[in-house]
Amino acid sequence: MTLVTLCIVIAAAGDVAATRLTAGASPETESGEPNDLAAALFDGTSKWRYDVPPGRNAPVMVKLAEPFDLTRIEISNVSDDREFPGMATKTVRVEAAPARSGPWGKILETNLKKGGGVQRFGVNAPLTRYLRISLLANHGSMQRFGLDELTAFGKRSKPGKVDFTGVWATPTGEVRLEHKGKKVTGCYGPAGSMAGDSTITGTVDGTAAAGTWREDRSELAGGPQAGAFAFGVTAEGDLSGVWGAALSQGKMSRWIAAKKDKPTITCDKPTAAAPKQEATAPVNTLDAELQQSGRVTLRGLLFRTGSDDILPDSIPVLTSLANSLKAHPNQKCVIEGHTDDVGDADVNQKLSERRAASVKAWLVRAGVAKERLTSVGLGEAQPTRANDSAAGRAANRRVEVAIEK
Repeated sequence: MTLVTLCIVIAAAGDVAATRLTAGASPETESGEPNDLAAALFDGTSKWRYDVPPGRNAPVMVKLAEPFDLTRIEISNVSDDREFPGMATKTVRVEAAPARSGPWGKILETNLKKGGGVQRFGVNAPLTRYLRISLLANHGSMQRFGLDELTAFGKRSKPGKVDFTGVWATPTGEVRLEHKGKKVTGCYGPAGSMAGDSTITGTVDGTAAAGTWREDRSELAGGPQAGAFAFGVTAEGDLSGVWGAALSQGKMSRWIAAKKDKPTITCDKPTAAAPKQEATAPVNTLDAELQQSGRVTLRGLLFRTGSDDILPDSIPVLTSLANSLKAHPNQKCVIEGHTDDVGDADVNQKLSERRAASVKAWLVRAGVAKERLTSVGLGEAQPTRANDSAAGRAANRRVEVAIEK
């Protein structure tokens, strides 16, 4: 049960770690778009740190799941700055507001000690829905600003029943949950599907639900998969949290789902269709696009934020690609990794290389000869859209496969 207990966000005397991703908090840019780079500040682990060049250390905003009366802030500075000496934050400012539009008020501005360890500060910030964090100075590095973790604690401003019963739309379909007592169960899958082979089981502690997810896949689809989740219900009724292979090790991705009125999925187990005498093979649309244009974008390929770890939802598109390559055994292909322009260009370049290599490794394990595959990283150099919106940046974070000429 270690995965579950590490996700609990209730502190002593009923305080909630309101800025934790596991409590439903959502890091954003000042324009209101998701800020995955800043998620490391609020993941509750020391596995990843918030790490940016001085020219890109814009204020970080985090939207809490609901209004909180905040009473203290705990900050963990960079514990190991050997790579960039002096990158640890020296001066930090924290502002609070009941809404994105304000009014904003400073609740903390202080100098931090260099090195690891939790530094605690008392604050008085009632009815807070948004926090804005500014790293004003570091300990001398001209290359990086860094901070390991920032957590704001407090009580719910408007206590009420937290209900995890309902259905929510996700990027890949729906999640359907039932909340009885302290237990949450449910399933998730594509819209309109029988999703009983992808299940959720967990418990509710205060404002958060935490537990395990499991996907009973066939061996062809990569075999059974399982991991942990933790999320909260926002004041708007949406789900916001994280899921992944191991939350305590930082192996997590954001999970944001919008409330729906009616489900289209059921939590019944899929039933095998009766065999047909003259069944026709399903059309591999990825193969058709690759053969026609010589290039295809792997839509539906998902990685953990800032990592080359391929998420389980990516299995269908990778299986389609493997089947396409096996159908054309004489073709050689180049796997190209691309990123948006958020963060450091060198970091993005290396990430694109690792993600392309990760796809190649998956295909080799699936039976494609490694001699047929070349992986390259192109970083942020070849965007398909402008990086001035969340949609544009999402389109630029991609992996493409091209037939080698």
